[in-house]
Amino acid sequence: MFLAGDTFHRYRIEEKIGEGGLGFVYRAYDPILHREIALKIVRPEVARTPSGQLSEAALRLMREGRAVASLNHRNAVGIFDVGEIDGTPYIAMELAPGKLLSTYVGDDDVPIRLRIGWLAQIACGLDAAHKEGLVHRDVKPENVMVCDNGEVKLFDFGVVKRVTAPVLDDSEPNSEPVATRVGAVMGTPLYMAPEQALGEAVDGRSDQFAWATLAYELLSGGVHPILGKNPRGVPIVISWFQPGAGPKRLADVALELPAGVSDIVMKALSKLPADRFASMGEIVAALEAIGKAMDAAEQAGDAEIAAAPTMWQPMPIMDAMSGGTSRPRLLSRKAKAWAWALAGVLVVSVAVLGYRFGPWGRRHVAQHH
Repeated sequence: MFLAGDTFHRYRIEEKIGEGGLGFVYRAYDPILHREIALKIVRPEVARTPSGQLSEAALRLMREGRAVASLNHRNAVGIFDVGEIDGTPYIAMELAPGKLLSTYVGDDDVPIRLRIGWLAQIACGLDAAHKEGLVHRDVKPENVMVCDNGEVKLFDFGVVKRVTAPVLDDSEPNSEPVATRVGAVMGTPLYMAPEQALGEAVDGRSDQFAWATLAYELLSGGVHPILGKNPRGVPIVISWFQPGAGPKRLADVALELPAGVSDIVMKALSKLPADRFASMGEIVAALEAIGKAMDAAEQAGDAEIAAAPTMWQPMPIMDAMSGGTSRPRLLSRKAKAWAWALAGVLVVSVAVLGYRFGPWGRRHVAQHH
């Protein structure tokens, strides 16, 4: 492990910002490009096999860097450099300060509009990866960064799979076996699509299923789509075969979702790839349309409040005698609140004046004089 002030290759280590079983992630400084970076380094003890060959962990890191280097998108962490120094592989990546998406799962303070925007950005990053022939295979809240500048970025492409082209027809062969070695299935079981957990061919729709699982959790306040029947770490594909284990409609769990959001998530969560969306791009378009509708409704609501008549202005009403068809304009919530407050002041004022100048008030004053 490196300490602040140490150097690795040309990079100056500033602090450790992450650690895993395979290596460390440091915040470092690149003196040539004059910028801070995130530097991922494989642990020396796991970088090589006893025979001196690069280990699977080291090879995986190198594959990650080379694959993602071709992906230049604002919703994916950028790769600046990939290499090996003294037998230790490394990746120099974009430094994206922020918080993991998992931090916000279950946080009721995050507005639904913002959560939908985050999901659209994740879908956009995945769509870009799939167009490059890359399948992430490990989409989960812990692999998504909500940056301080508002952008959302996918990272940790450590088990990324490159295919020659997005495979959208089950009859087409995949360019590679699903695993990087025979008998191995890569990814996080709790978010794996059924076909991925079974070791079958994967494509962008497998990432789509993982995205839908993540979306279900984020929008429902932390409820997993398989509910409590799926112990942590057990592949979803196993849970599908338990009685009553199918997911509830998201709309039945998250009751305040805009129309259409639940349908999008549930379609992407379909057990069979053929029943999901053809691409993440379709999801992006659908979510962006919903987001624009929400923004328009909010702006219309603000305009209604700004233009709301005071209680001294006549309110337009339906003229039943003349057969008018205009609908009555209702006060907005804010206008109602102000109206009730003003009405309360008037009631209190009338009561005070009545007491002071009414018969009982005059009699009370005469007794004291």
